[in-house]
Amino acid sequence: MYVNNWLPVWIENYGTDLLCMPIILTLVLVGVRLIKKDDQLVLPLFSILIITIFWSVYFEYYLPQKSDGHTADIWDVVMYTTGSVAFIVWQKMKAKKPLHPSHCR
Repeated sequence: MYVNNWLPVWIENYGTDLLCMPIILTLVLVGVRLIKKDDQLVLPLFSILIITIFWSVYFEYYLPQKSDGHTADIWDVVMYTTGSVAFIVWQKMKAKKPLHPSHCR
């Protein structure tokens, strides 16, 4: 197994888990916006919660029971949750800003 010697251990172990939910939720948001044809749409808190719970249960409970290649780690769930909170904050900040210069008038 390859290990980076130049990254801090917590980034090595949890960096991908921290970035996972913001990336997944952004892809979901883009998909929903394309389907609904509404570039102002935001993901509701309930949807973010359900996606985060599903992801956590699937990767930290279900897969470790089915495969030796996966291990359960509560800190991964903490990172998924932290990433989801970061997405919520980002989404709220983005919703307050106009999307196009024409909206500034």
